[in-house]
Amino acid sequence: MKRLVCFSLFIFIASCLTSSYSQKAYKPIRSLLKEKKGKDALNYVKKLEADSAYMNDPKLYDLGKDANMIIYAIENEKLYLKKQYDTITFFQSIYGIYDYILRCENKEKMLLEKENIKPKFQKTNRTYLHSFYKNIGAGGKYFSAKKQYAEAMKFMELYLEVPKTEIWGKKENLVSEKSNIISAYIYQKSAYQNGDYNKVDRYNDITLNDSMLRRNVIDLMVGTAEKTNDTLQMLEYLKIGISEYSNHPFYFTKLYEYFVNQEKYDEAYHLADSLSVVYPDSTLYSYSKVYPLIKVEKFDEAIEEANKVIQHDTMHVDLHYYLGFAYYKLANTIKLPTSINSSQYRTKSKIQKDYYKKALPHLEKYKSNYPENIDKWGYLLHDIYWALNMGKQYDEIIKVLNK
Repeated sequence: MKRLVCFSLFIFIASCLTSSYSQKAYKPIRSLLKEKKGKDALNYVKKLEADSAYMNDPKLYDLGKDANMIIYAIENEKLYLKKQYDTITFFQSIYGIYDYILRCENKEKMLLEKENIKPKFQKTNRTYLHSFYKNIGAGGKYFSAKKQYAEAMKFMELYLEVPKTEIWGKKENLVSEKSNIISAYIYQKSAYQNGDYNKVDRYNDITLNDSMLRRNVIDLMVGTAEKTNDTLQMLEYLKIGISEYSNHPFYFTKLYEYFVNQEKYDEAYHLADSLSVVYPDSTLYSYSKVYPLIKVEKFDEAIEEANKVIQHDTMHVDLHYYLGFAYYKLANTIKLPTSINSSQYRTKSKIQKDYYKKALPHLEKYKSNYPENIDKWGYLLHDIYWALNMGKQYDEIIKVLNK
């Protein structure tokens, strides 16, 4: 019994000494707070945070909150009096209030686990969290608009996560579903812009369920997958995008490009063909069928599709190249007999030349629009000029190719 009393007395004395020691260390901070020197007080707090004698004392973090409160009050007064104020300092001080309250709460919890005492700071600090909550959301929007994306993420994370904590309590009327959705999207967009790709999907459970933002979030996920070379994720979201928003060419273009780059020409064709049925008035999908048909050597079908598009839209100059190339390839499929005097030779020679003649105006039109693309039209026109006995043009193109 005597040992127990002595031990308890020792704990009490040690606690008193620690408290006295802390009070002495915190005195300069309190003096600075009285003088409204918030920034100086905050610097002093940060200095003590590194000291093992004080780093676990919740009172230190409560003083950090008080320092930020003074910084905030100074800027807020300027705002109220319509004087010039520092917007960044204004919002950062509010963030600091939140940050120090949460750290104070954490330290106090650790203390309560060791000692059977009641919370000292929680009730008052809860009130501050509620009072400044909307300002935290406003800060996130401000920094997002200023393209300070890391800061925007910090604010929006607080806005979304603090109401889930124990210290928040049951103040549900401050938290609106609409604000949460907007804040979550700002966080995701900021994460993407800041290159924090592993954090972009953090609030998908909130934003993907919103009909107004769903397409934007899908776009973000496609972009993120591209940045991280996550092909499976990219394909997943592109297919979702096409199935739900087929009238937006973004998803088609991305998925089509993927199929073409992977030389999956049948899949590229079927994708374009399926959407051309849904949107018959759009030339995009009919145009997109031509290239894969060329690549799988279905030249007659490619010519048919290209001619359909050109009748309605003359802007696709590339189609003239595809038409010229297709006719050229069809000409080359004609196998001429060895005997040049046979009727069969004359018949097949005529068919071949007709294909070359059909190819010629398309390739020359493409050449006039893209003279720099010699690697595309150069040797095709070279062979056509030779086959059609166009001596002057043949001599000119020889000079071009020999440069």
